[in-house]
Amino acid sequence: MLQSLNTASTYAGLTDYGKALTLALTDGVSRFDDATDRGYGFRPLFTGLANLHGMLRFRSGDHALTIDGQQLGTIPAKLAKKISINGFFASVNCQC
Repeated sequence: MLQSLNTASTYAGLTDYGKALTLALTDGVSRFDDATDRGYGFRPLFTGLANLHGMLRFRSGDHALTIDGQQLGTIPAKLAKKISINGFFASVNCQC
């Protein structure tokens, strides 16, 4: 996520994997500076998570971000530092 966001002039100075992971999962954030219709790809996952009481976990670099939709009400997100990995991983667990 960090390397991808670094290709945009807006995020060229970003150096923190945790911040990059959080930003990349935020509506409207994209590596494409001039594309106003980009940066909304995770919204369907978040909607599905809320509807299926699931849990999402994203890993990139030295951070993981977990979103727990198993609780009623708000869906909390937890960012944690981890051992560094290459690439981006997403895990989805739904309680149907």
